Amino acid sequence: MATNTQLLLIKCDNCQLPLPIRLANPGEVGSSWQCAGCGARYFGVLDVEGSQDAISNVSVPSAPNPRIMVGRKLVAELHRRAPYNKAVMDSRKHLRTISDDEMVLIVDDSEIPSKTIDVSAGGVGCFIPIAIRPGREILMRFTELPNTPTCAGVVRSCDTWEDGYRLGIAFTH
Repeated sequence: MATNTQLLLIKCDNCQLPLPIRLANPGEVGSSWQCAGCGARYFGVLDVEGSQDAISNVSVPSAPNPRIMVGRKLVAELHRRAPYNKAVMDSRKHLRTISDDEMVLIVDDSEIPSKTIDVSAGGVGCFIPIAIRPGREILMRFTELPNTPTCAGVVRSCDTWEDGYRLGIAFTH
């Protein structure tokens, strides 16, 4: 019988190699991992007990993903560029209508234009034409902000939505 942890293990999107990592549960601290087969990056917790045979399928990346601006600083910058018509009081999420080229996702050196749906201090919700599996580590580049800041994040959810997919991306620290 499979345990909950085994059900959450990640397979590489590119080469289908089983990876001994899983999404972090509340209270756990994840880290960045690289697929030994193709070099794709993922963010999660190493699951040594559940998958000893796959332990050599991942390694620690040689260089971390760049993080220039995250969370509150990003939200503040977005509000300076396009302020609301009415005051916002104690809001955790800041719903936005942003042009399609506001944010570019970078996955394995491929750029995917995305439409940002909401931004909060913890992450970003966006709409893209292709699916990206939860656990995948990505970069986000905000092209319309000064100095084009880049943030690292991990895909936490990917749901079918209209003619594409809605992603929930958490900033990584």
